[in-house]
This record gives sequence, structure tokens and C-alpha cells, in this order.
Amino acid sequence: LERVYRKKGLWKELISLLGKRAAFALDPDEARTARREIGELYAEKLGDLPSAIDRLEAVAAEEPRDVATLRTAERKAAVRRSGTRPSAFQIS
Repeated sequence: LERVYRKKGLWKELISLLGKRAAFALDPDEARTARREIGELYAEKLGDLPSAIDRLEAVAAEEPRDVATLRTAERKAAVRRSGTRPSAFQIS
């Protein structure tokens, strides 16, 4: 299902699926990875920076040593503050 959603660009459905994966994951790292991807999808595919930042900050709060998530959250927040969207964040 995940592959189908990605291929068809069904981002909200993919976010829902990843949310379920995170909720039922037995491995905390797997859950965080799914929630981090949700944040990235909100920013990159849906253009919803506030939701992206909220989700990424929640993941970072769970594991403050997760440097990748902290950097991603900081980049998204900088984009939001500047009011511009670099080409890396263009909606496909």
C-alpha cells in the first residue's frame, strides 16, 4: 500500500498509513522514523510547514540526540520564517 500511495501521490493517505505504523511499532526508532517522514511529507508534498514543524519538533523532543530530525525541523522553521520555499521544498 505504501508504494502505491507514493507512486500515485496520495500523500494524505500515506501520512495516515505512516501514522498507524508509528502507533503500532514495537521499535521506538521505527516509530520515530515514521513520524519524521510524516513531518517531511507535510512540508515537501503538502506545503504545510506549520504541521511539518510541529511534527518534527515532537519527534526531536522524544529523542533530543536525533540530530537529523533537529536539523530538518530547523530548516523547515527557517523556511517558514523567511516566507520563501527553496526548490528542495517545491510541491511535486
